Amino acid sequence: MPSSPRPPAGPRPRSRAAAVGRPAVLIALLATLGGCAAGNFPNPFDRSGSTADEVQVTVDNQNFNDLRIYALGSEGQQTMGNITGRSSQTFTIRWRQTSDLRFRLEFLAGRSYTTNRVTASPGDRVDVFVRENPGNTYVNVRN
Repeated sequence: MPSSPRPPAGPRPRSRAAAVGRPAVLIALLATLGGCAAGNFPNPFDRSGSTADEVQVTVDNQNFNDLRIYALGSEGQQTMGNITGRSSQTFTIRWRQTSDLRFRLEFLAGRSYTTNRVTASPGDRVDVFVRENPGNTYVNVRN
């Protein structure tokens, strides 16, 4: 019985569909990855741009009660929002100039407290630590 001819050694010829399909998949993949790399991610060390008239405030509510917090400044009062007990939340408030800043804490199940004054400038980060005893709340400004 004669033996059947063997295919030549070396790479196998590709079909036309495979030859067209692979480059199309690669182009689509590169376009997708390029779009992700070109995303508009803010530089955390850049103090220009959108923070020019804003202050970032992180509130750490170590009290068991929920509270509503307000920022008090020379331009009046700004409602920041509600914070549940034993949680932390970050807010951004409009702040156009260097001036005194205080916070009013209104506990939903009780009294209101106003913090001591701190001096804040646009672009600063402010931490408010609400203690179990709200009278011991303190505020820290980071530039």
